[in-house]
Amino acid sequence: MKKKELLKHIPENPEDPFIRRIRTPDGMALMTVLPDSDRVHFTWKDGYLTYDTETCTWSRTRITSPCQIVHWPDDEESRKEAESFCKGSGSAINQIDSYEYRISWRKSCDAQNRKFQRIQEMMEDVPALPLRFVDWIKKRYQSAEDKYTRVHFTSLFQKMPDGRIVERIFRVVFFKNPEKMSVTEVVRGYASEIGAKEWNDWYYGTVRNFYGTKQRWWDKKCIMTYTPLQTDFYPKNLEDLGIGIQGREIIRGIPGKICRWKLMDAVKRTPDLAERAVKAGLGKCLAEFINAEGAEGVAKMADALERVGRQKAKRLIAMNANSMMLITLYMCPKATDETLKKIGRIKSDTTLDRIAEILEKGINANHFMRLMEVTEKEMTLQAKITMYRDYLDMAERRGCDIHSEIIYRNKRWRHFHDIYLEELNRKKDEERAAKFPGICRDLERNRRIFAWQQDDYFVRPASSAEDIIHEGRLQHHCVGASDTYMAKMAARESWICFLRKKEAPEEPWYTVEVDKNGIKQAYAAYDRKPDWKETDKILKAWMQQVKKNFEAVEAEESKAQKEKLMAAG
Repeated sequence: MKKKELLKHIPENPEDPFIRRIRTPDGMALMTVLPDSDRVHFTWKDGYLTYDTETCTWSRTRITSPCQIVHWPDDEESRKEAESFCKGSGSAINQIDSYEYRISWRKSCDAQNRKFQRIQEMMEDVPALPLRFVDWIKKRYQSAEDKYTRVHFTSLFQKMPDGRIVERIFRVVFFKNPEKMSVTEVVRGYASEIGAKEWNDWYYGTVRNFYGTKQRWWDKKCIMTYTPLQTDFYPKNLEDLGIGIQGREIIRGIPGKICRWKLMDAVKRTPDLAERAVKAGLGKCLAEFINAEGAEGVAKMADALERVGRQKAKRLIAMNANSMMLITLYMCPKATDETLKKIGRIKSDTTLDRIAEILEKGINANHFMRLMEVTEKEMTLQAKITMYRDYLDMAERRGCDIHSEIIYRNKRWRHFHDIYLEELNRKKDEERAAKFPGICRDLERNRRIFAWQQDDYFVRPASSAEDIIHEGRLQHHCVGASDTYMAKMAARESWICFLRKKEAPEEPWYTVEVDKNGIKQAYAAYDRKPDWKETDKILKAWMQQVKKNFEAVEAEESKAQKEKLMAAG
C-alpha cells in the first residue's frame, strides 16, 4: 500500500474519532482517525501503518500499540465500517486488533518458512556422508557388555565447496538391546579451519533419529539443550581434509572423547611429542592431558614421562594408564601397580583433584589408598577423600608433621578430623561472639523479661552470642549462621529465646525471635514451622507475661535514670 495514496484520505482537523473504509489504487483499506493522540491508523488486507500527524512520521505498529489514546471510536457507523471490513464482531477496535493480529501471524509464519527453506537449501551443499560411516559408528561403540542405554557423540569434519570446514556432530544411542541403535545428527558448525575454537555459523537438527539428507535444520536448539565439548573424532577422511601423516597418526591414536580444537592445537604446536605418546601406546593418557590443557598439556605429559623414567613408563603403557595414573607415579615414585589401577578406576574429577592435592603434600599413595580402603567404609570414596584432605590441612595448621605415619596413616583420622573441626569452629565462634558483648551484659535484664515456665514447658533467653551460634548449629537453621540476630540482640532491637520442654532442658525445640511488639518468627530444626496447635497457647501465655515484664523493667530503668540525673544535678 502506497503511503502517498493513504495521505490523500486523512481529514483536516477532525474533532471526534471515527472509522471509515477508503478506496485506493491498491485496494480497500480501513482508516481509523484518533485526534486525541494525533494519529491516523490504516489497515488493509496484508498490512497496517500508523501516521503521526504532529511529527509527520510513519510507524508499523498495530492499532492497540501503547499510545496516549483517551477516546476510541465507539459510534455505530464506525462499528459497522469495521465489521464490514474485518468480517468480525464485537467493538470496532477489538475487531481491527484481531484482524491485524492475524496479519502479523501470517507474516511471521511466512518469514519463518522462508528462513527454513533458506537453511535447508544451504544444507544441500554439505558433502554426503562417507561410505559405511554408520557401520564405523556401530563397530566403534557397540559392545556385548552394554547392559544399559549408552550415549556417545562423534564429530565428522568435511570440506565444503567454498573452502569452509563443516563439523557434523552425531548423537549415537545404544539401548539395552545391543542391536538397537539410534543415530541423530544434532548440529552442524561452520568454520574457516578444522578444529576451530569457535564456529562462525551453526545450525541444529530438529528431528530425532534423523541424519544426513533426512534431517531438518534450524538456527536454535531443538532436540538438545547443549552441544558436547568433547566428542569422538571420525578418522577415516583426514587425508581429504589436508591433514598430514603425522597429524593423522595422532588423531587415530586418540581412543576416546576429545576436545577437537585443543587436539588440533596440539597437532599444530607439539606434533612430535604427541606422536611419540601415541606410538608408545599412551593415547588415553594423551587425550586427558589434551582435554585439560591442549598443547601445554602435551608438554607437561612429556615432562612427567621423562621424570618417571623409561622403566616406569613401560609399566604405565602395560596398564593403558590415564593421566591421573601418570601424575600419581610422578608424585609418588613408589606407587604400586595395584594403587595406580585403583586411582585409574576413579571417574570423578573432583575426587581426582583431591587425590592430587593430597599427593602434593608428599603423602605415600600406597598407604593413603590402603587407608581409604580399610577405614570409614560407610562413607563414599569421594566424601572420604575430601574429609581426609581436610584432616591433613587442619593437622598441618596445628603444627603436626603430616609426613609422620602416626598422622597420615592413623586409622582414627575421622575422629581427629572431628576434634580439629570442633576446635576450629570454637575459635571462630569466640571471635564472632567477641563482637557482641552486649548480650552477656544484658543477661540478667533479659532473664527478668523473657524467662518463663508453665506446665511442661519453659522459655529462656540466649545467654551469649556463643549460645545463639550453638543453637543454630544444633537446629540447622540460620539463627547462628548470620551476625544479624546477635547484632539486634546486643542493640536491644530484638531478642533470641529458646522454647524447650522441661523433660529435656538441653534439647532444642523451638527458636523464637521476639521484640517489644510480639513474636517475629519461630522455627524448629531445619527451618520447620511450629506446630501451632501445640505451641500457640504456650507462646501467647508467654508473650502476655513478657509484655508485663517489659513494662516493669522499663519503669524501673526510667526511675533509676531520673534519680541518677537528680543526684548529678
